Amino acid sequence: MKTARIAEVAVVVCLLLAVAQAQDKKREEANQLLRAAYESSCLTSSLTPYEMVSSLNFEQLVTGNAAGSLHRNWADEKNVIQAIRVADYQMVTATKDGKHYRFENLDFMPAQIAPLLRLAPPFCLRLDDTDIVKKISNRKVDGVEARCIAYDTVRGRVTLAHEACVQTGVPGVAPPPAVLLSYRENEKEYRWSGYESFDGRMLPEHMEMFRNGSRMINGAIRYADWKPGAEAIVLPEGIKEVPTCRQRVMPLVKSQTPPIYPLGAANQKGLIHEVTVDIKIGVDGKVKATQLVETGSKPFDDAALEAVKNWTFSPSMCDGKPDERQIQVTVKFHRF
Repeated sequence: MKTARIAEVAVVVCLLLAVAQAQDKKREEANQLLRAAYESSCLTSSLTPYEMVSSLNFEQLVTGNAAGSLHRNWADEKNVIQAIRVADYQMVTATKDGKHYRFENLDFMPAQIAPLLRLAPPFCLRLDDTDIVKKISNRKVDGVEARCIAYDTVRGRVTLAHEACVQTGVPGVAPPPAVLLSYRENEKEYRWSGYESFDGRMLPEHMEMFRNGSRMINGAIRYADWKPGAEAIVLPEGIKEVPTCRQRVMPLVKSQTPPIYPLGAANQKGLIHEVTVDIKIGVDGKVKATQLVETGSKPFDDAALEAVKNWTFSPSMCDGKPDERQIQVTVKFHRF
């Protein structure tokens, strides 16, 4: 009996070792692919001052489609200024002599701006030690041969599915520079194309963002040398310094008034309506402003916005001091 038990344990150990070795091989290849893309597009040690301008189209916003732009002047790592405009919204972020600044002319940025900040090149990607590489396979991204890494990130109880595709080229032909063609995070997918060499780096001339297969952002990009240098980074009037937090505590709900099911709305048992709302929380924990992000139809939108106005929170804390913070919540309506 003992001999059989020992044999069973030995089989289990061997299987675990085989799984671990397979994971190590996949992780090694994934790291090599991402490292090559990083070295091709993201190294800035010898980068000279440059200007980047992107013309943008935002599609399927709550308020409809809108045109926009992104303009960046980069003098060095401690002196950068970037302006984003979408319809009547404007945001300017700057780093001047290593200090960070920000200006917004409205309470909320349009919902698509947040992914745009990540989408704008250079987009640099590395695997964390806790990431689990699931599969590496070949496929085409917009007609270009790629090696795609499917992996999961695990943060506590939350697991997010990702995929990153790196250009590999055609077998038998001199390999092109390794560049990132696409990156997927759950329902969002980012794509870059039209890579050209600029100042020793490979940078894309086109970027797109999709959500559940529908395109949300489409942008053309151009780059140019920018000679003025750090002294030309001028902070605009009204811009404020952004405090650097060594320790950040996010807001927590203290009281949450349930939404009122709209009168006259279809009362289908078991059907859940969801409305996504941005909330700006003040230093007193009260809701200062709200913005509709994803609609659940007008009656439910109105009821959700009315409900969240009365919610209260423990405020965001920056190194022990309360400050304003924006969060996103989903309000659910259901009848049983």
